[in-house]
Amino acid sequence: MQDTIHKLPNVKRILDVGCAQGNLSLLLAEQGYSVTANDYNPEALEYMMLKYEYGNIELVPGNIEELNLPENSFDMVIFGEVIEHVAYPQNILEILRKLIRPEGYILITTPNHSFYRNISSGMPNYRSIKDFKALESLQFKPDADGHLFLFNRDELIKIIEDSGYSIIKHQLICTPLLYHFLFLPFFLRQQLNTIAEKSPYLGLGHLVIAQKI
Repeated sequence: MQDTIHKLPNVKRILDVGCAQGNLSLLLAEQGYSVTANDYNPEALEYMMLKYEYGNIELVPGNIEELNLPENSFDMVIFGEVIEHVAYPQNILEILRKLIRPEGYILITTPNHSFYRNISSGMPNYRSIKDFKALESLQFKPDADGHLFLFNRDELIKIIEDSGYSIIKHQLICTPLLYHFLFLPFFLRQQLNTIAEKSPYLGLGHLVIAQKI
């Protein structure tokens, strides 16, 4: 993921929302970024700092919807494996948009509903939810538990665009097909991975880069 961030221009100030144990936040701080690490669980941030070595990092515990951080203050927001845990994802995308500077970026990762194992699991997709209010008591579960729904590609892109962003990149990530063929030569595994990334049924998750408009 950090390779994707490095390729984006003029990114120095990063907000990592729902950073959990903070491995990515710590890595980015060590690489010279100014990082604000947020998590609903303050104990997760305390644990993260046990691993801290160096870099510019600020801890901001709490619900990002209630923190009132300065608007237009970040070049990028990372929203990794969080959107599927919140009852009103478009609301939080709009809140995060206010925190991003003009033409800044948001990076989102989330499980792919169309992945064959997720389809068979019975987990609902976003569009099938009829009563979002009923999900309020289920959100923000500890230890990354409590997926409320999952997104397929079209649902995810639409909600991001409807929240005031322009899609720069979408790809399927962590395709498990690769791991079943470790005995093959590297170039063949690369070809298999390329095929898997283009199939919604083989991509375990989504990675989206979008720009504030």
